Amino acid sequence: MKEFLQELNSYTENIWRDSGAWPDLISGMRQAVTIEATNTVSEQVFPRWTLLPRLCCDSIGETPDGIIELTTAWLLLYAAADLMDSVQDQEDEESWWEEIGVGGALSVASGLYFSSSFA
Repeated sequence: MKEFLQELNSYTENIWRDSGAWPDLISGMRQAVTIEATNTVSEQVFPRWTLLPRLCCDSIGETPDGIIELTTAWLLLYAAADLMDSVQDQEDEESWWEEIGVGGALSVASGLYFSSSFA
């Protein structure tokens, strides 16, 4: 699974690079799709549910072509919707996006929506 997550990360980074997104927007999108690892504060990892599409494929014994693209699109879309919901509900008082404000968070969510369509 580690190799799968590395491919997922690489594919996602390539989408962002190829899109021409500003570095600050890419940084915000990275924060929106990752969580802090419990063993070290500086390490960012994908949430465990990111593996769900791959695990479903493994359960039937096949991994179709395009699983990286599908998982990336799903991850980015989910992260965008989650961020939009957090902003609208104002439920995360100490969230990572507090520093960039509501407008910045909505820009990141929009970037995630568009990135998911690229995937």
